[in-house]
Amino acid sequence: MKTNFADNYKIAEAKDALLKVFVKIGSVHIARGTRSSGFQELGNLIYELSQFNRTKIFSVISFARYRIDARGKLFDLLDPEDANLLKYTNQYSRSFINLSKLK
Repeated sequence: MKTNFADNYKIAEAKDALLKVFVKIGSVHIARGTRSSGFQELGNLIYELSQFNRTKIFSVISFARYRIDARGKLFDLLDPEDANLLKYTNQYSRSFINLSKLK
C-alpha cells in the first residue's frame, strides 16, 4: 500500500511541484505510528512526507458508533472516555467537511 502510494505520488509530483493530496483510507491505515503487527502504517508515511516537504497535514478519523449483531441486537460502541464529548453535539447530527477551505 505504501509503495503504491509512493509510486503514484512521484508521478503526480513530477507534473506539479506544488502537489496537494487528498487520501481517503480506512481507520486502520490512517493511524500515525505502528500498528499492532509492528509495521508502520500508510498514515504514518503521509505524516512523515508532510514533515519532509514542510507542508501541512490534516487527518480525520471516524468510527462507526453502533453495530448490529447477527441476532439484530444494537450495540453502542462509544468508549466511556469519549462520551463527554457528546454533550457538545446533537444526538442525530452529522458532520460535513468543506474541502474547498483546504485550498
